[in-house]
Amino acid sequence: MTKLKRIVNRQEEKTLREIQEISRKYEYNVYVKIRLADVLHIDGSGIESEYYSFSLKSHFDFLVCDMRQYPLFAIEFDGPTHLEHHQTLRDQKKDTLCERFNLPLLRIKNNHLLKKYNKASLLQWIISAWELQKGFYAAQTDGQIPIDEDFDPVMLWHSGKTLEEIHPHWIALRPRLHIEKLHKTGQLPVRHTCSMTFTDEQENNRGIEWIDVEGGQVVYIESAMRKQQFPLYLGELFREILTVSLHEKLMHFLETGNGAVAPENVSCRLKELNEKYTFSGSFTG
Repeated sequence: MTKLKRIVNRQEEKTLREIQEISRKYEYNVYVKIRLADVLHIDGSGIESEYYSFSLKSHFDFLVCDMRQYPLFAIEFDGPTHLEHHQTLRDQKKDTLCERFNLPLLRIKNNHLLKKYNKASLLQWIISAWELQKGFYAAQTDGQIPIDEDFDPVMLWHSGKTLEEIHPHWIALRPRLHIEKLHKTGQLPVRHTCSMTFTDEQENNRGIEWIDVEGGQVVYIESAMRKQQFPLYLGELFREILTVSLHEKLMHFLETGNGAVAPENVSCRLKELNEKYTFSGSFTG
Protein backbone atom coordinates (compact mmCIF):
# COMPACT_ATOMS: atom_id res chain seq x y z
CA MET A 1 0.00 0.00 0.00
CA THR A 2 1.37 3.39 -0.99
CA LYS A 3 2.13 5.88 1.75
CA LEU A 4 1.30 8.80 -0.51
CA LYS A 5 -2.13 10.28 -1.08
CA ARG A 6 -3.73 11.11 -4.41
CA ILE A 7 -3.91 14.91 -4.71
CA VAL A 8 -7.22 15.04 -6.62
CA ASN A 9 -10.02 12.54 -7.12
CA ARG A 10 -11.27 11.42 -10.53
CA GLN A 11 -13.83 14.19 -10.92
CA GLU A 12 -11.41 16.84 -9.73
CA GLU A 13 -8.87 15.53 -12.23
CA LYS A 14 -11.43 15.91 -15.01
CA THR A 15 -12.12 19.44 -13.82
CA LEU A 16 -8.42 20.24 -13.69
CA ARG A 17 -7.93 19.15 -17.28
CA GLU A 18 -10.78 21.38 -18.39
CA ILE A 19 -9.37 24.36 -16.50
CA GLN A 20 -5.92 23.72 -17.93
CA GLU A 21 -7.36 23.70 -21.45
CA ILE A 22 -9.01 27.06 -20.83
CA SER A 23 -5.89 28.43 -19.16
CA ARG A 24 -3.74 27.81 -22.21
CA LYS A 25 -5.95 30.18 -24.18
CA TYR A 26 -5.93 32.98 -21.62
CA GLU A 27 -2.45 32.39 -20.16
CA TYR A 28 -3.72 31.60 -16.68
CA ASN A 29 -1.78 29.75 -14.03
CA VAL A 30 -3.75 27.03 -12.24
CA TYR A 31 -3.05 25.74 -8.74
CA VAL A 32 -4.61 22.84 -6.87
CA LYS A 33 -5.51 22.59 -3.17
CA ILE A 34 -4.35 26.07 -2.17
CA ARG A 35 -5.04 27.04 1.44
CA LEU A 36 -7.42 29.97 1.89
CA ALA A 37 -4.98 31.69 4.25
CA ASP A 38 -2.36 31.67 1.47
CA VAL A 39 -4.73 33.56 -0.84
CA LEU A 40 -6.68 35.89 1.44
CA HIS A 41 -5.09 38.58 3.63
CA ILE A 42 -6.71 37.36 6.84
CA ASP A 43 -4.17 38.85 9.29
CA GLY A 44 -5.51 42.09 10.67
CA SER A 45 -8.64 41.79 8.55
CA GLY A 46 -11.03 41.77 11.48
CA ILE A 47 -12.77 38.53 10.51
CA GLU A 48 -14.25 36.41 13.29
CA SER A 49 -12.08 33.77 14.93
CA GLU A 50 -14.05 30.85 13.45
CA TYR A 51 -13.46 32.21 9.94
CA TYR A 52 -9.80 32.86 10.70
CA SER A 53 -9.37 29.27 11.90
CA PHE A 54 -11.32 27.95 8.92
CA SER A 55 -9.03 29.84 6.53
CA LEU A 56 -5.99 28.20 8.07
CA LYS A 57 -7.40 24.69 7.70
CA SER A 58 -9.34 24.83 4.43
CA HIS A 59 -8.33 25.02 0.78
CA PHE A 60 -9.68 25.93 -2.63
CA ASP A 61 -10.01 23.03 -5.05
CA PHE A 62 -8.54 25.20 -7.80
CA LEU A 63 -7.10 28.69 -7.84
CA VAL A 64 -6.70 30.52 -11.15
CA CYS A 65 -4.08 33.29 -11.28
CA ASP A 66 -2.86 35.70 -13.92
CA MET A 67 0.66 35.70 -15.36
CA ARG A 68 1.89 37.79 -12.40
CA GLN A 69 0.56 35.11 -10.00
CA TYR A 70 -2.25 37.29 -8.63
CA PRO A 71 -5.50 35.39 -7.97
CA LEU A 72 -8.27 35.90 -10.52
CA PHE A 73 -10.88 33.47 -9.21
CA ALA A 74 -11.33 30.16 -7.43
CA ILE A 75 -13.22 27.08 -8.59
CA GLU A 76 -14.87 24.51 -6.34
CA PHE A 77 -16.09 21.16 -7.63
CA ASP A 78 -19.23 20.30 -5.68
CA GLY A 79 -19.76 16.55 -5.65
CA PRO A 80 -22.53 14.60 -3.86
CA THR A 81 -20.94 15.14 -0.43
CA HIS A 82 -21.62 18.87 -0.70
CA LEU A 83 -25.28 18.12 -0.03
CA GLU A 84 -24.44 16.91 3.47
CA HIS A 85 -25.15 19.36 6.29
CA HIS A 86 -21.60 19.67 7.64
CA GLN A 87 -20.22 20.27 4.15
CA THR A 88 -22.93 22.83 3.41
CA LEU A 89 -21.81 24.80 6.47
CA ARG A 90 -18.21 24.69 5.28
CA ASP A 91 -19.26 25.85 1.82
CA GLN A 92 -21.16 28.76 3.34
CA LYS A 93 -18.07 29.85 5.26
CA LYS A 94 -15.98 29.69 2.12
CA ASP A 95 -18.60 31.67 0.20
CA THR A 96 -18.66 34.31 2.93
CA LEU A 97 -14.89 34.66 2.94
CA CYS A 98 -14.70 34.96 -0.85
CA GLU A 99 -17.32 37.68 -0.77
CA ARG A 100 -15.55 39.44 2.11
CA PHE A 101 -12.21 39.48 0.26
CA ASN A 102 -13.65 40.06 -3.23
CA LEU A 103 -12.41 36.80 -4.72
CA PRO A 104 -14.77 35.50 -7.43
CA LEU A 105 -15.81 31.90 -6.88
CA LEU A 106 -17.33 29.41 -9.31
CA ARG A 107 -19.04 26.33 -7.92
CA ILE A 108 -19.39 23.69 -10.61
CA LYS A 109 -20.71 20.16 -11.04
CA ASN A 110 -20.39 17.45 -13.67
CA ASN A 111 -22.80 19.21 -16.03
CA HIS A 112 -20.45 22.20 -16.22
CA LEU A 113 -17.83 19.98 -17.87
CA LEU A 114 -19.95 18.39 -20.61
CA LYS A 115 -18.88 19.62 -24.05
CA LYS A 116 -22.42 19.80 -25.41
CA TYR A 117 -22.88 23.54 -25.84
CA ASN A 118 -21.45 24.49 -29.25
CA LYS A 119 -18.79 21.83 -28.61
CA ALA A 120 -17.79 23.60 -25.40
CA SER A 121 -18.54 23.21 -21.71
CA LEU A 122 -20.48 25.60 -19.50
CA LEU A 123 -17.26 26.32 -17.65
CA GLN A 124 -15.66 27.39 -20.93
CA TRP A 125 -18.74 29.50 -21.74
CA ILE A 126 -18.59 31.35 -18.42
CA ILE A 127 -14.88 32.08 -18.43
CA SER A 128 -14.69 33.08 -22.10
CA ALA A 129 -17.72 35.36 -21.67
CA TRP A 130 -16.06 36.93 -18.63
CA GLU A 131 -12.91 37.62 -20.66
CA LEU A 132 -15.01 39.18 -23.42
CA GLN A 133 -16.81 41.29 -20.84
CA LYS A 134 -13.52 42.70 -19.56
CA GLY A 135 -12.57 43.73 -23.09
CA PHE A 136 -16.05 45.18 -23.67
CA TYR A 137 -15.88 47.36 -20.55
CA ALA A 138 -12.35 48.50 -21.43
CA ALA A 139 -13.60 49.54 -24.88
CA GLN A 140 -16.44 51.48 -23.24
CA THR A 141 -13.94 53.28 -21.02
CA ASP A 142 -11.88 54.18 -24.09
CA GLY A 143 -14.98 55.49 -25.87
CA GLN A 144 -14.98 52.79 -28.54
CA ILE A 145 -18.38 51.44 -27.42
CA PRO A 146 -21.31 53.61 -26.20
CA ILE A 147 -21.38 53.66 -22.41
CA ASP A 148 -25.10 52.81 -22.32
CA GLU A 149 -24.73 49.66 -24.44
CA ASP A 150 -25.23 46.44 -22.47
CA PHE A 151 -22.85 43.51 -22.72
CA ASP A 152 -24.46 40.38 -24.16
CA PRO A 153 -22.04 37.59 -25.15
CA VAL A 154 -24.82 35.71 -26.96
CA MET A 155 -25.16 38.44 -29.58
CA LEU A 156 -21.47 39.00 -30.24
CA TRP A 157 -20.12 38.06 -33.67
CA HIS A 158 -16.76 36.33 -34.06
CA SER A 159 -14.69 35.44 -37.11
CA GLY A 160 -15.24 31.92 -38.39
CA LYS A 161 -17.03 29.71 -40.89
CA THR A 162 -19.44 27.65 -38.75
CA LEU A 163 -22.29 28.85 -36.55
CA GLU A 164 -20.36 27.62 -33.52
CA GLU A 165 -17.36 29.75 -34.51
CA ILE A 166 -19.37 32.87 -35.40
CA HIS A 167 -21.69 32.68 -32.35
CA PRO A 168 -19.85 30.55 -29.76
CA HIS A 169 -21.99 31.80 -26.88
CA TRP A 170 -25.34 31.49 -28.68
CA ILE A 171 -25.73 27.87 -27.67
CA ALA A 172 -29.46 27.75 -28.45
CA LEU A 173 -29.04 28.98 -32.04
CA ARG A 174 -28.93 25.57 -33.72
CA PRO A 175 -31.82 24.20 -31.62
CA ARG A 176 -33.94 27.24 -32.56
CA LEU A 177 -33.09 26.90 -36.24
CA HIS A 178 -34.01 23.22 -36.06
CA ILE A 179 -37.34 23.99 -34.38
CA GLU A 180 -38.10 26.49 -37.15
CA LYS A 181 -37.28 23.82 -39.74
CA LEU A 182 -39.57 21.33 -38.00
CA HIS A 183 -42.37 23.88 -38.23
CA LYS A 184 -41.75 24.51 -41.92
CA THR A 185 -41.87 20.78 -42.66
CA GLY A 186 -45.16 20.41 -40.78
CA GLN A 187 -43.83 18.47 -37.80
CA LEU A 188 -44.67 21.25 -35.34
CA PRO A 189 -47.71 23.57 -35.24
CA VAL A 190 -45.59 26.54 -34.09
CA ARG A 191 -42.12 27.86 -34.86
CA HIS A 192 -41.24 29.27 -31.47
CA THR A 193 -40.93 28.35 -27.81
CA CYS A 194 -42.11 30.28 -24.75
CA SER A 195 -40.36 30.62 -21.42
CA MET A 196 -40.74 32.26 -18.04
CA THR A 197 -37.96 32.71 -15.51
CA PHE A 198 -37.90 33.45 -11.79
CA THR A 199 -35.43 34.01 -8.96
CA ASP A 200 -35.69 32.48 -5.51
CA GLU A 201 -34.65 33.93 -2.14
CA GLN A 202 -31.04 32.83 -2.73
CA GLU A 203 -31.08 34.58 -6.15
CA ASN A 204 -30.88 31.27 -7.98
CA ASN A 205 -32.42 31.15 -11.46
CA ARG A 206 -35.49 29.00 -12.02
CA GLY A 207 -37.58 28.66 -15.14
CA ILE A 208 -39.84 26.78 -17.52
CA GLU A 209 -39.78 26.65 -21.30
CA TRP A 210 -42.41 24.98 -23.45
CA ILE A 211 -43.58 24.48 -27.02
CA ASP A 212 -46.92 23.46 -28.55
CA VAL A 213 -47.04 20.11 -30.31
CA GLU A 214 -49.77 18.25 -32.19
CA GLY A 215 -52.94 17.19 -30.43
CA GLY A 216 -53.28 20.31 -28.30
CA GLN A 217 -50.44 19.23 -26.03
CA VAL A 218 -47.14 20.80 -25.03
CA VAL A 219 -43.63 19.61 -24.31
CA TYR A 220 -41.94 21.50 -21.50
CA ILE A 221 -38.80 21.54 -19.42
CA GLU A 222 -38.22 22.97 -15.95
CA SER A 223 -34.74 23.73 -14.68
CA ALA A 224 -32.73 25.79 -12.22
CA MET A 225 -29.25 27.29 -12.00
CA ARG A 226 -27.55 28.37 -8.82
CA LYS A 227 -26.28 31.88 -8.24
CA GLN A 228 -22.54 32.22 -8.71
CA GLN A 229 -20.23 34.59 -6.86
CA PHE A 230 -18.77 35.62 -10.18
CA PRO A 231 -18.80 39.06 -11.89
CA LEU A 232 -20.85 37.98 -14.89
CA TYR A 233 -24.61 38.05 -15.44
CA LEU A 234 -25.70 34.47 -16.13
CA GLY A 235 -29.39 35.03 -16.82
CA GLU A 236 -28.84 34.84 -20.58
CA LEU A 237 -26.93 31.59 -20.21
CA PHE A 238 -29.77 30.11 -18.17
CA ARG A 239 -32.31 30.96 -20.87
CA GLU A 240 -30.03 29.41 -23.49
CA ILE A 241 -29.75 26.22 -21.42
CA LEU A 242 -33.53 26.05 -21.09
CA THR A 243 -33.91 26.08 -24.88
CA VAL A 244 -31.19 23.46 -25.40
CA SER A 245 -32.82 21.19 -22.80
CA LEU A 246 -36.28 21.69 -24.28
CA HIS A 247 -35.00 20.84 -27.75
CA GLU A 248 -33.55 17.57 -26.42
CA LYS A 249 -36.88 16.66 -24.83
CA LEU A 250 -38.76 17.68 -27.98
CA MET A 251 -36.59 15.35 -30.08
CA HIS A 252 -37.41 12.52 -27.69
CA PHE A 253 -41.12 13.26 -28.06
CA LEU A 254 -40.97 13.33 -31.86
CA GLU A 255 -39.10 10.02 -31.90
CA THR A 256 -41.17 8.16 -29.30
CA GLY A 257 -44.45 10.06 -28.88
CA ASN A 258 -43.78 10.26 -25.13
CA GLY A 259 -43.30 13.32 -22.96
CA ALA A 260 -46.13 15.67 -23.92
CA VAL A 261 -48.66 16.97 -21.40
CA ALA A 262 -51.81 19.09 -21.39
CA PRO A 263 -51.20 22.88 -21.39
CA GLU A 264 -52.93 23.05 -18.02
CA ASN A 265 -49.99 21.23 -16.45
CA VAL A 266 -47.66 24.04 -17.45
CA SER A 267 -50.15 26.71 -16.38
CA CYS A 268 -50.47 25.16 -12.92
CA ARG A 269 -46.73 24.87 -12.51
CA LEU A 270 -46.21 28.47 -13.63
CA LYS A 271 -48.76 29.61 -11.07
CA GLU A 272 -46.89 27.74 -8.34
CA LEU A 273 -43.56 29.24 -9.34
CA ASN A 274 -45.03 32.74 -9.56
CA GLU A 275 -46.47 32.43 -6.05
CA LYS A 276 -43.24 31.09 -4.57
CA TYR A 277 -40.55 33.07 -6.42
CA THR A 278 -39.95 36.49 -7.96
CA PHE A 279 -40.79 36.79 -11.65
CA SER A 280 -37.73 37.88 -13.63
CA GLY A 281 -38.75 37.67 -17.28
CA SER A 282 -40.49 35.97 -20.18
CA PHE A 283 -39.34 35.18 -23.68
CA THR A 284 -40.82 34.00 -26.95
CA GLY A 285 -38.52 33.07 -29.77
